Amino acid sequence: MSRKTYQLGQGIVEVVVALGTAVVIISAIAIAVITALDNAQYSKNQNLATQYAQEGMEIVRQIRDSDYNKFTSYGNTGKTYCLGKNTQQLIPTDADCEQNVEAFVRKVMLENNSESCLSSLSPTPTGTPQTPTRVEIVVLWSDSKCSGNVAFCHQVELVSCLSGINVIPTIQ
Repeated sequence: MSRKTYQLGQGIVEVVVALGTAVVIISAIAIAVITALDNAQYSKNQNLATQYAQEGMEIVRQIRDSDYNKFTSYGNTGKTYCLGKNTQQLIPTDADCEQNVEAFVRKVMLENNSESCLSSLSPTPTGTPQTPTRVEIVVLWSDSKCSGNVAFCHQVELVSCLSGINVIPTIQ
């Protein structure tokens, strides 16, 4: 009889070890899946933010092309501008922009005669001085990885130097 008791106890230990191993394996799989989904969402948001930054830069180029005086006036203020979705208007702000493109914040900073732009320009064929404007588009967003009192912990930044000089000669 003592032999049966010993075998019965050994079977229970094997079952408990097998269940414990199964729980560890299932937990590891669940953690891997959750991490993969979280990373996929981050990549999706980063791609969207990049698209919104590129769209913002294109809107600023359109403003430059349609009204150069208005464009240069933005660079004289030193202000940050909010650029919402489906708009062609830069809205000045003294504070941070609110979420203005779905769950993202898109803001624009312009600086006329920027030193970083002046040093990177090549001379014009006619020798006309260039007055480049540094354009910086920043798109911010937040997700579950943001911690503390930081509202938006992720960002995509796009910087370009735009000039008002047409370096391609026009045919007359």
